Amino acid sequence: MEARHRVHGAAVRDARLVEVAGSPDLVCFLRSSAKPIQALPLVRARPDLADPEIAIACASHRAEPAQIAAVRSLLAKAPASEDDLECGEQEGRPAGAIHHNCSGKHAGFLAVCQARGWDRAGYRRADHPLQRALVEEVAGIAGLASEDLATAIDGCGVVTFAMTLQQMAVAFARLPEIDGAARVLAAIRARPDLIGGDGSLDTLLMSQKPGWVAKGGAEGLLCGITPDGTGFALKCEDGDSRALRPALTQFLGVELGPVLVESSSGDLAGVVGLDPEDAAAYEVRLARGRVGGPAERLHKPIEIAEYDPAWPALYEREEARLRVALGNRIVRLAHAGSTSVPGLPAKPIIDIVLEVASTADEDGYVPELEAAGYVLTIREPDWWEHRLFKGPDTNVNLHVFSAACEETDRMLLFRDHLRSDDVDRERYARAKRELATHDWTYMQQYADAKTAIVQEIMSRAAAKRQGAEP
Repeated sequence: MEARHRVHGAAVRDARLVEVAGSPDLVCFLRSSAKPIQALPLVRARPDLADPEIAIACASHRAEPAQIAAVRSLLAKAPASEDDLECGEQEGRPAGAIHHNCSGKHAGFLAVCQARGWDRAGYRRADHPLQRALVEEVAGIAGLASEDLATAIDGCGVVTFAMTLQQMAVAFARLPEIDGAARVLAAIRARPDLIGGDGSLDTLLMSQKPGWVAKGGAEGLLCGITPDGTGFALKCEDGDSRALRPALTQFLGVELGPVLVESSSGDLAGVVGLDPEDAAAYEVRLARGRVGGPAERLHKPIEIAEYDPAWPALYEREEARLRVALGNRIVRLAHAGSTSVPGLPAKPIIDIVLEVASTADEDGYVPELEAAGYVLTIREPDWWEHRLFKGPDTNVNLHVFSAACEETDRMLLFRDHLRSDDVDRERYARAKRELATHDWTYMQQYADAKTAIVQEIMSRAAAKRQGAEP
């Protein structure tokens, strides 16, 4: 069954709206995405704080040990105790308010109150001086008058703020101009692991995109700022954040891969990604990674050929050519893709995976590949630093990754599983033949349409490998 998730977004740079998805005028609550702004009074009042203490004040943490340690450290500097936290306990978390995902923000609020001489009791209430000051802070950075900023009570008991996505993007774009923000942004960049934690989209995004700052909020919201000063806000209309990852691909060109949806028993139930039927979205996506011209459109149905015993020989010829060209700069080299699986029908394209020390160091391998006749066609720094070359005289896709790349491991695990598992090989063959009959505009649409069946097979391959390990 197919479900579609609509995502709205706005991106602002130099006070101009530079990117739009859906309705940038959609109004929602800023929720936890406001935390980097709410931390501004903290860093102004307490210049002695370390990066972990500032980062945890901006966090929606998962109660991981390092995160709880950072909350305790901030409480000690407030000084305050866990009993002073007014966020309450959170269902599904260990006992104690310190394990609430907003405890870092609340610890920061206590530190501000101590420094400013405000009563700590009731600091979360709308009539408290701290919350009134935060209304002024948030309204000002978003370009609003405080009386025009609608507010409500957030899940952790403090004030939250309603505004349009464009106003949120404006606020994040303006952050570097605001007193204290440089310190907040530096702490977040230094410790993205504290902001969300393992599995959190904001932590994942910042880990893969150094220099970015991102902060998620409840009900499918993500806000942030890129190194070039672009503030952005994305909101899933249905409140489910799963669609944010593929939305980042389309909206900001950040490849984080699809989201896998699993059943309670661990079976793959579905995949959330770009809609393969949306050719216009693919045109935008593919243009970002292309080298030397737009992506080639398909002018006829995709050809799926029966397995050809000549395919391994074609790979061996290319392997020999690559070893002559690169010598000991090759870290790993292998035949991958469907043409590497005996008995599997495939597009007659020889997929080769090559690892070098670092794909980002193009001077160390690109000139030699080009001299051997290979042509660089795709550069994807956001997806495993991937480079794609076309072969000189054979239909070859040469995928180049850095050493010890997880994507190489995945490709070879998939290949080896299909070589040994007759049932999954036939299941994959049927899916390929059926999807090849669709009227695709770009080859990547066909590739992404296979994601669900590939991930389903991959989950069995991974389980089988783990079961075989001692």
